[in-house]
Amino acid sequence: MGDILSGLEVFGLKNLDRMDVYGDENAEKPQKESRKTEPVKPLETDTIFEKGYECPCCDHQFREKTVRTGKIRMISQDIDLRPRYDVGDTLKYGVVVCPLCGYAALVRSFMHLSPAQSKIIHEKVSQSFTGINLEAETYSYDDAIARHKLALACAVLKRSEVSERAYLCLMIAWLLRVKAEQFKVSSEETRLKREAMKEEEQALLAKAADGLKEAFTREHFPMCGLDESTATYLVAALSFETGKYDEAGIWVSKILTNRTVNNRIKDKARTLKDTINEMKGQK
Repeated sequence: MGDILSGLEVFGLKNLDRMDVYGDENAEKPQKESRKTEPVKPLETDTIFEKGYECPCCDHQFREKTVRTGKIRMISQDIDLRPRYDVGDTLKYGVVVCPLCGYAALVRSFMHLSPAQSKIIHEKVSQSFTGINLEAETYSYDDAIARHKLALACAVLKRSEVSERAYLCLMIAWLLRVKAEQFKVSSEETRLKREAMKEEEQALLAKAADGLKEAFTREHFPMCGLDESTATYLVAALSFETGKYDEAGIWVSKILTNRTVNNRIKDKARTLKDTINEMKGQK
């Protein structure tokens, strides 16, 4: 049989006419070039959906943005347990606000409103409430801070549990922290804005610590979603962040000497203790 590939010279291919059509099956095959594609990072809009509510204050039915928990992943925590996520920030969606009457509360406690509390909200909030922005696909940090402050005001007016008010103070401080981080210090004006937000954050952290300490004497656990060891650690961390190192050390000791505290919180307490000692040594 002649060379069945003869004739390729018309294409300028003079050296291919003697190839075996089936060749050596054991010969090394050319590797396919792999195409590396970057994974598409989800957007914040992909992590939220709208959930229906009926306001316990005015009976208005509305929809509120809520986080799809399966769509996000926590990647780290600050020393005071402020969570950091791979996409968006679930804390921005931590409260529910009725767009008609202005009643606002943490998601877990929104439906818990007595007739007497409803009357107070109607008199103190609803009669002056001018509405909220419902057009945005996601909440900005400014939106979230305003919504949480409205929830805190409602919590104060309806005399909610001290732990709930403390937790709202903590959430507002957390929101302010990330808002401040997004400011690039490019001018004296932005530097002053960051400093003002840091001062407000510190004041709210102190309020949160005071509220949690008071709640220890007045409430039973779990309170506002916190078990006793987590609340104890939070008081320690908040005391540290507001410069009360001796007090922080006392609360850390309560964790480290308690055999029932889980290892996760104990490890955080040990790290915090080392940080406290380091800071005290620098004074």
